[in-house]
Amino acid sequence: MSRLALLAIILLASSATFAMLPVSSPPATNGLPLKHIIYIVQENRSFDNYFGTYPGANGIPPGTTLTQTYGNQTYTFPAYHATDEAAPNMPHDWASAHVAYDNGSMDGFILAENNAATMSYYDRADIPNYWAYADHYVLDDNFFSSLMGPSLPNHIYIASGENGQPYGPENVTASLTYDGGIVNNSKDMVETLSGEAVFTLDIGTLAQQLTGANLSWAWYNGDANPLLPTIWNVLPFYQYFQQNPSELQAHVRGTQSFLADLNGTDFPSVSWVIPGENWNTGVWYPPNWPSACWNSDLSSSTSEHPPARTDCGMDYVTYLVNHVMQSQYWPSTAIILTWDDYGGFYDHVPPPQVDVFGYGPRVPALVISPWAKPGHVDHTQYEFSSMLRMAQTVFGLPSVTNRENITSDMMNSFDFSQSPNPALILPTDLVCPCGQTLPVIYLAASVSLLVAVVVLVLVRRMYGVSIYRKRQT
Repeated sequence: MSRLALLAIILLASSATFAMLPVSSPPATNGLPLKHIIYIVQENRSFDNYFGTYPGANGIPPGTTLTQTYGNQTYTFPAYHATDEAAPNMPHDWASAHVAYDNGSMDGFILAENNAATMSYYDRADIPNYWAYADHYVLDDNFFSSLMGPSLPNHIYIASGENGQPYGPENVTASLTYDGGIVNNSKDMVETLSGEAVFTLDIGTLAQQLTGANLSWAWYNGDANPLLPTIWNVLPFYQYFQQNPSELQAHVRGTQSFLADLNGTDFPSVSWVIPGENWNTGVWYPPNWPSACWNSDLSSSTSEHPPARTDCGMDYVTYLVNHVMQSQYWPSTAIILTWDDYGGFYDHVPPPQVDVFGYGPRVPALVISPWAKPGHVDHTQYEFSSMLRMAQTVFGLPSVTNRENITSDMMNSFDFSQSPNPALILPTDLVCPCGQTLPVIYLAASVSLLVAVVVLVLVRRMYGVSIYRKRQT
């Protein structure tokens, strides 16, 4: 299929759906028409990697390049249109993120990632559904990850709105923590086939707050065993749920239950949807997932975590969003779609430093709702704690953590006085075109980039963090 034909399909789907699917707006008891908030969390993309060329957004400045010197040779690395839907997996741990950040200069990405792919970006032809959501709903272009590092600590912010000291075996906690909080992944230690968490967090969660307020919630996980703790599936690490396992069993469900609950009569007030991560035991994927999405390892993931394909993750997300839009709950729902960390990809905006942990680099965020400002780019500063603050505002709950107290509640992305936006049903089986030839300068520099490994080892040791040899998430 040609790129022009693909874009034509998106435009036709958009116009047809807008014409066919009017919605109503039943009022909520708190005075807002929202009764349901859904957080869909994907993996490892910076804002510039997905929306760096989106019109009206704070994207990649024209002519952006990074330079890196090795010995007596200096190489230039421009931002470039990605050549493959399956990008390489690059370092994005606590130390690498700080090297890339370079005290706010945002010029250390080549050194930190040891890969020119950090400068790659996608556009409308590569991820057309995501750009269509931005066209019709809200794109937040000033949304930061909560911590300058990888998945595990950022998922803790997504659940808690704060960081905390883990308690457990010293060989586990020492590799995870810095200054009283979790800053890194430790996959071999936190993911156990026995299903038992190997450390404990005694901080609270929004889920616990919702339970205390008698508000319904669910945590949907794409793994075959949704109760298994992973660096994406963090609720089993919390002391509250370890002491109240029936709460975990009642609220943590497989992704197939998300679809079933949308067909039921009691969809949760707040829900999280995270992709499956443990391919050894099986993960959920859409029944019409394209054959091009299949492989034998993480490259088959619905998560978009490199080397997973961007279009395949987009198809998975679109499948979920379509089902929400076709359900009875769409008129009173807000979907927040975001990505858990920057994944090693370049972003040009220095993240504000509000405490020792972050913020981290910007990540994409889309607000999809009948009440989202149509075709709006929201420049308000947000982070993952903002999602929790939003739920607290909607359901009349107090903010609890310092991050929640100082962040915005995402209400700037909504207009509750407007005529509600119709649903936008999009294709779920797209295999997208992509990119151009890798610039010659990248090929010429590839050998010299190997020198950066030695430099990065030395810099990481300055931060007291070991070098990771296994996949970062």
